[in-house]
Amino acid sequence: MTCPCNLAMLCRHHHRLKQTPGWRIEHIWPGVILWIGPSGHWRITAPADRE
Repeated sequence: MTCPCNLAMLCRHHHRLKQTPGWRIEHIWPGVILWIGPSGHWRITAPADRE
C-alpha cells in the first residue's frame, strides 16, 4: 500500500531515478523533495512557480 507521504508528481525520468538502488528521497514539505544519491550528494527540489 502506498503511503500518502511518499506521493510526488515526478516525470518518468525522476520516477525511475527514485526507484534506482542507492537513490532515496525525503519529503521535506509538500512539494519540496530532498534527493540523496548513492555517493551521498544531495539536492533539494521544489515545484516551479506557474502563473
